[in-house]
Amino acid sequence: MRTLPVGRAQIDVCEVVGRSCRERPGLVACLLGVATGFVFLPTVSAVAIDRFQIGVWKDSQTLWTHVLALDPDNDVAHCNIGVALLEKGRVDEARVHCVRSLAIRETERTHSWLGLMLAGEGRAEEAIAACRAALTLDPGSIETHTNLGIALASHAPNACARTR
Repeated sequence: MRTLPVGRAQIDVCEVVGRSCRERPGLVACLLGVATGFVFLPTVSAVAIDRFQIGVWKDSQTLWTHVLALDPDNDVAHCNIGVALLEKGRVDEARVHCVRSLAIRETERTHSWLGLMLAGEGRAEEAIAACRAALTLDPGSIETHTNLGIALASHAPNACARTR
């Protein structure tokens, strides 16, 4: 999984912790410095990101669009834009992003979402294949089993009625 670049605040905290370990070679002092860094690092990072990025991250689509502007081959961003577009009913655009995500790196989540999109379009056989591909990557995924059930139901919508 790709990550966003490390912020200046994170680097500063890491430098302070490293300096603390070099200046106080005792194990307790070093561990205390490391523990302090782990406690403050997320807080400092969150504040720095929050203040800097609040204008960029209005909703999921703008957040992931911004990530793609920085890293066009980010499979997670493509998948998440696809999900955001699907939630807005923009299925064609969503599918394009999911397919692009899978071209970069195959993941259970992207196959599963693509399966759900295809089932919603009435393309049941393709949806079932996408969900089964997802299950080969993560056989225990509840989300994918649910999406496979939806795909199977769209393939034979009257199957439940016939069994009663």
